[in-house]
Amino acid sequence: MENSSENNLSYMKCKVCGEVIEGMVAPEICVVCGSGAEAFEKYTPHEEHIILNNIELEVVIIGAGIAAVSAAKAIRERNKLAKIDLYTNESEYPYNRPLLTKGLGRDITKMKYFVEDKDFYIENEINIHFNCLVNEINPDEKNVVISQNSDSNNPNIIVDNRNTEVVSYDKLLIATGAEAFVPPFQGCQLPEVCVLRRKIDLDHLYSVLQSGANDSKNVVIIGGGLLGLETASALDRMGHSVTVIEACPSILPRQLDADGAPILLASIAENSNVTVKYGVFVEKILGEECVEAVQTKDGEIIDCNCVLISAGNTANNQLAKDANLLTSRAINVNKYMQTSNDDIYAAGDCAVYEERIDGIWETAKDQGEVAGANIAGEKTVYNSKPFGATFRAFKTSLFSIGEINVEKCDKNSVYSFVEEKNEPRKIYNKFVFKNGLLVGGVLLGSVAKTKELIVGVTNKVNEEEAKKLNLI
Repeated sequence: MENSSENNLSYMKCKVCGEVIEGMVAPEICVVCGSGAEAFEKYTPHEEHIILNNIELEVVIIGAGIAAVSAAKAIRERNKLAKIDLYTNESEYPYNRPLLTKGLGRDITKMKYFVEDKDFYIENEINIHFNCLVNEINPDEKNVVISQNSDSNNPNIIVDNRNTEVVSYDKLLIATGAEAFVPPFQGCQLPEVCVLRRKIDLDHLYSVLQSGANDSKNVVIIGGGLLGLETASALDRMGHSVTVIEACPSILPRQLDADGAPILLASIAENSNVTVKYGVFVEKILGEECVEAVQTKDGEIIDCNCVLISAGNTANNQLAKDANLLTSRAINVNKYMQTSNDDIYAAGDCAVYEERIDGIWETAKDQGEVAGANIAGEKTVYNSKPFGATFRAFKTSLFSIGEINVEKCDKNSVYSFVEEKNEPRKIYNKFVFKNGLLVGGVLLGSVAKTKELIVGVTNKVNEEEAKKLNLI
């Protein structure tokens, strides 16, 4: 990107996800992560010191999420001769997946739906192959076996295997992401059971909601995490009756502690018709040919005609396992994003680094950039960051970052807390200090200090420094 002093353009950057926009005014909502204007700051692009390595190089990228696109960009910036082939089992150009929930009920095509427009891939000679499924990776032969999928409605099923081909590579990036985790409930195969991970999932959800004579559906959402509650809010605004079932003792178990959860619940109750049940386990989904109800383990029957499962994700690492790469919960990578094979890299939700799988957009973007730089021959190290999460729904806002629930944290450390709670105003702030240093925080009800909290946790400030940042 050219320096702004040369082209007289101004930019703003979201501190939560790293999205950069042109202009001097922060947007009301970040199109990628949903943060508000408070998360944006002025940004001056600068030319990074990029080592050019223009050698002939055949690069194969499996996947089309932000990790894949970021890697392709990084490779092309460093190598103008590299042949870059990106294989996706979807039928459209890479898109901003967070919009699937944040844009539910809205026309997402009028938002920043695509990561880059079609011309970007043409101009940068990044070859995207649609409706493809990679059947196997052969590390010894340095090739992949790929089948063309003629059924774009189901990207996981190969209809015609006659179009199989073997593609060689010098360097390979696995950026296959993750799949929505569907617990093995009875009834999960019923047609009105939905997940929300890809565009085809969104299309299926819309078709279920619009089916039948009634405009309003009774929807049960299994999972009271970030995406489950965002979806609940959207469906409520669309006029559907929504019940959220969360197995953990409180909602938003990763982003909010037990003290803050009741305040969020109060906002949900005051500003929607959504029913929230927590500490409740689902037993099965009832129905013969279509969804009729959900039964909990304590015997409660909740009538519904649509079920949305939002119970987390499972890394797509089967290809790596079959290729005898080192895997655990995902594909194990080092600080260069290399797998156990030096010529094969992994990035994004399918990769695990230092036992962490963040499952967020910013991490996938950063890992993709590092993988791409290293593929192109520039030794670049990935530095993991404390990740933040944004929630804007039910007429409230939340920003959460780092270590929140200390019962899940290091038992050998000393923790202290600074809290502010104002239940009438539905405000809850919590700052977590580990051995005297800020390692996490929650802003609920007012997120004006988002940038300061990110700086504080990233730099691990002490309490005195946190006061100077006006956090406490």
